[in-house]
Amino acid sequence: MKMNDPWCVDAQHPREQGETDMTFLDCKQKMHEPYSYLLFAAILWVLPAYVASSPQRSVAFLLDIDNTLYNEADCGIESQIVTNTHSYCKEKFGMEKEEADELYRQFGSTVEGLKHTILRGHPESEVQEALDDFYATVYSKIDYSSLLLEPTTQQSSTGYSMARDRKLLRQLLRFCPHPICVTSNSPSWHVRKTLEAMGLGDIQFENFFTPDRLPFYPTKHDPKSFFGKNCEELFSYARLVVFDDSRSNLSRICENFPKAEGVLVSHQNPLTTAWLRTGLLDPEFEFDQVQYLDSKNAVDRKSIDSKVWNEIVASLQDLGKREVHIADVGAGILSMLDLFLHGDASEGLQPLLRIDTKGPSYVHYTAYESNAKLYAACHQKLLSWGFIAREKAGNVIVYEGPSAQVRLILQNFDRSQPIPPPDLIVGCCFADLFDPSLLVPSLIRSFSLLENQKTILYFPITFEGITQLFPPQPFELSIDGTIPSDTAALRVYSEALSGDLGHNLDPKLLQDEMERHGFTLQRKGASNWNIDHGGNPYLYRCMLYFFGSAAGPKLQQDGWDAQCWTQRIRKRNPQIQVSNADLVFQVGQNPEHCPHNINSDLVSEEIYFVGPRDVTTRKQRIPGLRPTQVLSK
Repeated sequence: MKMNDPWCVDAQHPREQGETDMTFLDCKQKMHEPYSYLLFAAILWVLPAYVASSPQRSVAFLLDIDNTLYNEADCGIESQIVTNTHSYCKEKFGMEKEEADELYRQFGSTVEGLKHTILRGHPESEVQEALDDFYATVYSKIDYSSLLLEPTTQQSSTGYSMARDRKLLRQLLRFCPHPICVTSNSPSWHVRKTLEAMGLGDIQFENFFTPDRLPFYPTKHDPKSFFGKNCEELFSYARLVVFDDSRSNLSRICENFPKAEGVLVSHQNPLTTAWLRTGLLDPEFEFDQVQYLDSKNAVDRKSIDSKVWNEIVASLQDLGKREVHIADVGAGILSMLDLFLHGDASEGLQPLLRIDTKGPSYVHYTAYESNAKLYAACHQKLLSWGFIAREKAGNVIVYEGPSAQVRLILQNFDRSQPIPPPDLIVGCCFADLFDPSLLVPSLIRSFSLLENQKTILYFPITFEGITQLFPPQPFELSIDGTIPSDTAALRVYSEALSGDLGHNLDPKLLQDEMERHGFTLQRKGASNWNIDHGGNPYLYRCMLYFFGSAAGPKLQQDGWDAQCWTQRIRKRNPQIQVSNADLVFQVGQNPEHCPHNINSDLVSEEIYFVGPRDVTTRKQRIPGLRPTQVLSK
């Protein structure tokens, strides 16, 4: 549909900043004919049937299981299959593991290679018996427990965790607008156990293609035998998208099905990313965790409330200690340590260690970061700042510098040994990632905060739940359905963050939970993000990655054309505005006695008419409201 089509609502007249979503009345007023409103409503009425018969329905996804549905590096399931295969080939055929691996590379699976070499020419009954024995032996000794999620309250500083990735995968599978067929060279009982261990046993797949459903266990090396009588159905699709970790399997399927598109899944291109690139994400975008944090940290520096930051620094300097202890519970690539050591004069952020004050001269810095992929970047930054790696014990690496000692712990703070109460706990872009009822007790337990009444907790860049695009766009009709308005789509994005990923989008809930445990909010400052495509292009593309991955599946579930929505953003490049707050808490302090009092209540002065020519005013306190609350009498 062309952008100048009259049914493309207000496509030629984007709204000014702050303009609300267009209503049906607005649409009616912009139509050229008197009865256009009725026709427009009729189109929306028949739209679901139109979408159901559209070319989008002629797409099917073929999904491999082992080392595709899960990351082998995290789970080790396929390595068990390989080990069992090596043992079987050695015991039954005297074959070394290098020979077995060569069969895998040549034929897409070792068992397919056995059929074409050692078992070739044998009577069919012997081949069938040997294959029965192979599958029963190799797949009977698999431990699936590594696929189960471990309970934890914390994610990494990039917001990544296996639990989050698993939830995203589940969303993609549940709400995919296309039929999904499972295609695996492993037997059906292994596929079923894998899905159940991953919590995906209730997903409704279109079909299951596994070797054990047909005689002689055909594999994807021979697609026409593997798919059997279903080949004609697969040929009927206008497009087949095939996800697999084997180049050989992809090559064979694409050779036999001209409309098939092979997508190689790997450690660098995991299934969730590969899946989203088929429509919801920019296919050319590569998400890199270190580059994302570098670009985000640059915006953080511009956004952090300098007054709140400098008050934190002054509070630590006023402790009268020569050495202070800081715990960073979401260290990332050590952006907070950088600011404490060096400050940022261009943004008005003071360093902690200054020769012109009587404050501390040495910092003991404990940095928690569970994402081991960030270790190399942390190591390089510390070396560039003059630190030397002194010792390593398990997940703890100790660095010594001229004015600080850094203990880098590659583990969640709530999975590590408790430490004595530090002078400051800091977590940048951190506190909104968790349920406050889990986060606060974990902090108290991990840092023995019940034993200390002076520890300061500082959470800069805490998301307040509001993301906006400027200028915003209304809904539009597309070939495949209706493109949501930016406001509607970002509302779904917020719902996905809170409902599906467990984020807390209301800082007041965190404040309430802190107060229940004896903490009070001492200071609060605004730290909003303003992200322009031209000013910070990589972070901008990362935000679109988050929009597509979090909101995309739910938008599809609700019947919206999510793909066109993300494409519209990439075409227009509106400014992204995100509301954040810098929060400071402390144990046992009454904010009314602090020099920087924080009180969310407002005082209004109201005019009262008490009689003819008799007017007076009265002051009234209005309680602070949360993002979803309104004031009523």
